[in-house]
Amino acid sequence: EISACLVGSEMCIRDRSNVSLHGDDGLQPLPHARQEARQVAHAPGDAAWFGSDASETALLNTDLAPYGVIHFATHAIVDGTTPRRSAIVLAPGDADGLLQPRDIAQLRLEGKLVVLSACQSAGGQVLSGEGVLGLAHALLSAEATTIVGTLWPIPDDDAMRLFERFYVELDAGRSVASALSRAQAK
Repeated sequence: EISACLVGSEMCIRDRSNVSLHGDDGLQPLPHARQEARQVAHAPGDAAWFGSDASETALLNTDLAPYGVIHFATHAIVDGTTPRRSAIVLAPGDADGLLQPRDIAQLRLEGKLVVLSACQSAGGQVLSGEGVLGLAHALLSAEATTIVGTLWPIPDDDAMRLFERFYVELDAGRSVASALSRAQAK
């Protein structure tokens, strides 16, 4: 199941419990995703999307201008050989459910913080003179200001706790770097 929430100045997309892209893809359920989405969506005016409503199609058709933070908490597929095949896994809707760099280019991310709460989401192909080509590069190319991602596998329950603490620190007025550092230290 997919869960998503629109959070005041944030958008959170969370959970892909039963992913099947082309047969057995090895992606495991994310049982804590819905709880994480509910923790992120806590202010008046926050809205939550669950199940198939949290789709690639919904994201691509949403005006992101009012939102300052876009939080993806789902599986990511990072292709270290062919970065254009990397993807953030969402519910398909009437698309394939894979938010790839060509799709990310359609998003209006100017000035936004994008959080990728997904395993190894900050990885990719290292290209001399360019850096790491992957999802973070695609998000920066779409003019996101700051990207938070992981270079390691992160269990679903750990991600839930980390980002719960991260948003508490961010809501307390800390910078992204400070909020993340403090959340990791707890």
